[in-house]
Amino acid sequence: MITTESPYLIGETAFHHQGEIDYLKKLIIAAANLELDAIKFHLLFDVGDYFIQAHPAFETIKAWTFSVTEWQELFKLANDKKLDIIALCNDIASLEWINKECKTPVKAIELHATGINDIFLLNEAACFSNTVMLGIGGSTLDQLDFAITLLKNQNKNDIFLMYGFQIYPTDYKNINFRKTFYLGFRRETD
Repeated sequence: MITTESPYLIGETAFHHQGEIDYLKKLIIAAANLELDAIKFHLLFDVGDYFIQAHPAFETIKAWTFSVTEWQELFKLANDKKLDIIALCNDIASLEWINKECKTPVKAIELHATGINDIFLLNEAACFSNTVMLGIGGSTLDQLDFAITLLKNQNKNDIFLMYGFQIYPTDYKNINFRKTFYLGFRRETD
């Protein structure tokens, strides 16, 4: 569980590395030097599970992915630098690796808002031993209810909701941040 009395600072790497492992290593070291608490990596092992092959970004994203061996090396570096690891798993294969084969402690996994209705991702996320973060920025209340109920029905109660904007710049009227108040109310009444 992620709990703290002071701000918990996470360095988000996304695909900023563009497949350059040495550059990502430099980002990890920079995050440690800035004394961040955690670093978040986007894992994607099976691009075809995330994108249709006809998508214009398919080949680009595929070129930016790392192998299991490379991720083990990157996770070890982050762990050696005393950074908590958060893994945003974009596909089943990466989530299964975290759950079954990863040798480095992972503080939390995240499912992106685009995967919040993916029952296979949710079922695998329910098996994770620590915090499950759900990206909820572009989700409807029905989608959130579905994901949270599915996780709770599998005895997964360490759920962290993270609200992010889906477009930039975001028009103020499209933010719909009010749904977080509804979710907070539901939590208090459950």
